[in-house]
Amino acid sequence: PVGVDVLTVEPSPAQARRRLAPLAAALHTPIIEDKSGRLADGYNVGDLPWFVLTSASGKVIWKHDGWLPAAVLKRDVGAALAPH
Repeated sequence: PVGVDVLTVEPSPAQARRRLAPLAAALHTPIIEDKSGRLADGYNVGDLPWFVLTSASGKVIWKHDGWLPAAVLKRDVGAALAPH
């Protein structure tokens, strides 16, 4: 997983980095910065948080708008990754 911080909605890039660094380290997940918002726009992000699971080719295979419990996230992502 990779976290994407849409910096256009942050009070300042430095504040975002300071808040997210401990989270990234605890999860062993890189957090990248979307300085212009173009990455979010490319995936039609409509709200934050926005979860999206893509295939190796970049095709969106699952997405969710808003917060959800970890158990639901695990269940839904598992179902999206399961062979059909």
